[in-house]
Amino acid sequence: HANEVALQHFLPLGIVPRIVLLPQGDDPDAFARRFSQSEAEQFLESNSISLVQFYLKTRLEGNINNPIRRAQVTKEIIQKIALIPNPIVHTALAKECSKLFHINESSVLQDIQKEKLLIREEELKRKQQAEFRRRYQNQGIEPPAEAANPADEAAPLDFDALSDNQSALLDALNSN
Repeated sequence: HANEVALQHFLPLGIVPRIVLLPQGDDPDAFARRFSQSEAEQFLESNSISLVQFYLKTRLEGNINNPIRRAQVTKEIIQKIALIPNPIVHTALAKECSKLFHINESSVLQDIQKEKLLIREEELKRKQQAEFRRRYQNQGIEPPAEAANPADEAAPLDFDALSDNQSALLDALNSN
């Protein structure tokens, strides 16, 4: 779990770490105290694996021949690769993924692009929501719950439930 959290933070910054799986039951502090610096460095150097290898080792353990599970793990890897801003790194990791999972490399690259598009759409939606809330707050009123997501068409705004201040604010926003 700690690896997942770290990857969510590092990958969008362009940091693609090599990952080391410590022996079962070891935490980093206990591991570091057991070895000298040179022994620890040697262990880390000889046991570090790539992002793709990490997912292969931790997610497919015992299920390597299960095509459904392989597809799920491939999707997880593609979602992580899509977080990385560097397209050259995308290509390198896509090549490794296609080789290890026996998938067409161009399919992996296409899926990375699709995932990047989804990420951009989510970022845009979050920015729109923040701007919407900011405009309401600048007027000193709380946005109605139905209007929390202006881009969400599944939750239409109930104009009859709006206060006079909220209606005036919407009119002002629409006139801009």
